[in-house]
Amino acid sequence: MPMDMLSLTSSQFPSGTSLTNLEHVFQMVRAGNFSKYDYGIQGNKKQYDQEKPPRYNLSKLTVPTALYYSSNVWAANIAVT
Repeated sequence: MPMDMLSLTSSQFPSGTSLTNLEHVFQMVRAGNFSKYDYGIQGNKKQYDQEKPPRYNLSKLTVPTALYYSSNVWAANIAVT
């Protein structure tokens, strides 16, 4: 993860998290989808038996779910909603 993104992230989020978790978030932002962690081609083949990480199947959610966002949040892509 680029250090400038780490600085931006740590200044925006009030609580701590792992670098792996932050990398996963940035992977999804860059890819434009909600998928599992990307270990690279070889790692993905070992972990998922395919070259790219699989997307999460949100249709399997059975509990009521709400997504809140703001136009002022850098991570929210209003065009997708």
